[in-house]
Amino acid sequence: MGVFGALNAAVSGLTAQSFALENISGNIANSSTYGFKRLDTSFSDFVGGSSGSATSQRSGTVTAQSRTTNHISGDPLQFNDEDTYISIDGPGYFVVAEKVGDRDGQPVFGGNNLYTRRGDFEFDSAGRLVNKAGYYLQGRPIDPETGNISAGVPGIIQVDNTLIPAVATTRVSLTGNLPKAPDVSQSPLTFFEPLNAAVGDNPNIAAGTALGQQSITQANRDQFLESSVGGGVITGYTTIGEPVNAQFRWVKTQDAVEGATLTGAPGIDWTDDAAVRALNGQSLTVTADNGDNFTFPFNNTDTAAKHVTDLQAAATAAGFTVTITAGSFEITRNDGVNFTVDASNGAVASATGIPDNTPSPPFADTWALYYNTNSDPQAAGDEIWAKAGDFQFDSNGNLAYPADALHTVTDLTVDGTNLGNITLDFSTGLTQFDTDGVDTRFSQNGFPAGEVVNTAISDSGRLVATYSNGRQRDLYEITVVTFQGENSLSRGDGGVFEETSESGPPIFGNGGSILGQTLEGSNVEIADEFSKLIVTQQAYSANTRIITTADELLQETINIVR
Repeated sequence: MGVFGALNAAVSGLTAQSFALENISGNIANSSTYGFKRLDTSFSDFVGGSSGSATSQRSGTVTAQSRTTNHISGDPLQFNDEDTYISIDGPGYFVVAEKVGDRDGQPVFGGNNLYTRRGDFEFDSAGRLVNKAGYYLQGRPIDPETGNISAGVPGIIQVDNTLIPAVATTRVSLTGNLPKAPDVSQSPLTFFEPLNAAVGDNPNIAAGTALGQQSITQANRDQFLESSVGGGVITGYTTIGEPVNAQFRWVKTQDAVEGATLTGAPGIDWTDDAAVRALNGQSLTVTADNGDNFTFPFNNTDTAAKHVTDLQAAATAAGFTVTITAGSFEITRNDGVNFTVDASNGAVASATGIPDNTPSPPFADTWALYYNTNSDPQAAGDEIWAKAGDFQFDSNGNLAYPADALHTVTDLTVDGTNLGNITLDFSTGLTQFDTDGVDTRFSQNGFPAGEVVNTAISDSGRLVATYSNGRQRDLYEITVVTFQGENSLSRGDGGVFEETSESGPPIFGNGGSILGQTLEGSNVEIADEFSKLIVTQQAYSANTRIITTADELLQETINIVR
């Protein structure tokens, strides 16, 4: 190769280091560019005429090539309060399109998809998402009815301000807990619902009238004051939003019927010594519905009076108080529940004060649910309540009726408008435990019309619109694609890439997850770039020394002939 070969090698070195310097310069210049991927430089030797023995080979010249870093994410991700700024956590690219012109006042987009990691998207005047480099985001539309993606290929995302139409309510879900014993003092409106009796001294209501089946108005609420025959209290309400717009209130209408079972000791005269002694070897057991019980054994040595005294002592020890007459027991449990025990047939009557017309299934607590048929009772000066249905709970506080946890209110009417049949769904859980106050929550499947008040891209990668009626709707799924050979993508202006034969086609559904309100920064490390800059500078200077040395040698060669 000689001196001229050395000159050629040095010149190639200068060219290669200049190429590296250009990449370093561009990297540093774009250190603050969102989604920028730095270009590193790879050097390789170029050996010409190197065939022959090993002793005749030469080091040759050098070439420089760019080495992409598309697979390396910018770190760290930067939080931003813009709802439409996004980044990708993991591999992948957003699909974007380039605007190439206008036609009839509408933009014209290029036919080829482009790909970028730059996620600073904002809405333009037409509701399209475009980043600061001028590229428009693409996604796949979502069916508002099913929530499923309704297109196979991505298209330009565009959001308009069309009103979301109202949807009639057909189902209302209720969940929560009703208290075992409502507190009248906590009720916003106090009235009772007698089941089958005259009400107070009101002469206009005949005995036996089932007032629980009637509508309740503000004017006649005094008719529903507590009576000596059953009753319950309204203990709160919940407003269902439009288009139902009805207040719901719970009324405790029936307390559980506590019962007990008497085993042994047939009907006797508890004052007759002979009758009591005849029970020798037998025992008397009283078992309440909740499982509390006591047992008393008889023997032939005690008088009737002594048996009564011992029976009362045994009951007291078990948490019961027993009052005995000639033919029956009066039993009071320590929690205040009273039982009347008929010794003549070994059965127990209901607790004191409970009406005879107990609900089915027996021993269940019953609540009635009412709804207000007047959406603006203050303006109308009257609250009109219609009964929605009865609901019963077993001794464990679980809903016993309706058994399938569903109840249909036929022709629910508010403000004179018949809203049709509304299904009440309790499948999410409605209980009656011993707590203070009513804690129930209502939700529904209907809603009024509304307009878009905000749009944001969620972490699930969907563009979500929030409407003035409080509803949210997924509009688009943001498309993320990957490439088998992503470092072979063709680089374009504004941080976009285009597929090549070496990169392969885009692969859908295999990318990282989208993070909302974040932006990916450049993957350039300034410290690394300055380190490379120092090395490049030294290498460039060394190559210039080769040229200077080769020049001196050539001068010496020329001087030989002088």
